[in-house]
Amino acid sequence: MIPTNLATGWGNFPSRWGRSDSLGGIDKYQMRASALELDYVSLDTATFDPLKKFLLSISSTPTIAGYEALSDEPSLAALGLDFLVPRVVGAQLEFVGRGGQTRRSSLGIVEPVDSVAEPVVNIDAFLVPGVMFGWDGSRLGRGGGYYDRFFDSFNCAAPKIGIARSPQHVVAEVPSEPHDVVMTHIFDGFKLVAVH
Repeated sequence: MIPTNLATGWGNFPSRWGRSDSLGGIDKYQMRASALELDYVSLDTATFDPLKKFLLSISSTPTIAGYEALSDEPSLAALGLDFLVPRVVGAQLEFVGRGGQTRRSSLGIVEPVDSVAEPVVNIDAFLVPGVMFGWDGSRLGRGGGYYDRFFDSFNCAAPKIGIARSPQHVVAEVPSEPHDVVMTHIFDGFKLVAVH
């Protein structure tokens, strides 16, 4: 259920397409292109306290699957917790420790080369980047389907927390298809909301 006080969106995003709680015929490609034009939460203004508190409530030393931020994504370094990062192997993701020798993948993401993959069953929470999120748990990524394939391949009971680029990158819902993975929580840079 979408919290009624969160369903209307923020900033200039809703005015681009009318009401933010209606898809109004917008498809994934149109929404992705427009969302990438919006500003994101800078490292100085994002407060990760609600997210950090939630993660530490799972375990005092949680095993977190995170990501190395692209230039237009909130950096998880401000979280102050250690986290694993994704590495692309073929068409799949695996999560590995940070550090050691790295390379830039074909997707432009810095990946560790020599780290050993963490077994999925050991992961306590997944922090999932996205271009846009819906308060219904829907996620619009960059279009590669890596996270969707990963979650489809494993029955992960751990929370899947969508890390939004800013509050205006979260609307009531985003266009989705049956194969798209639904998040359990959304973090907009300031607050964490359980959506499933």
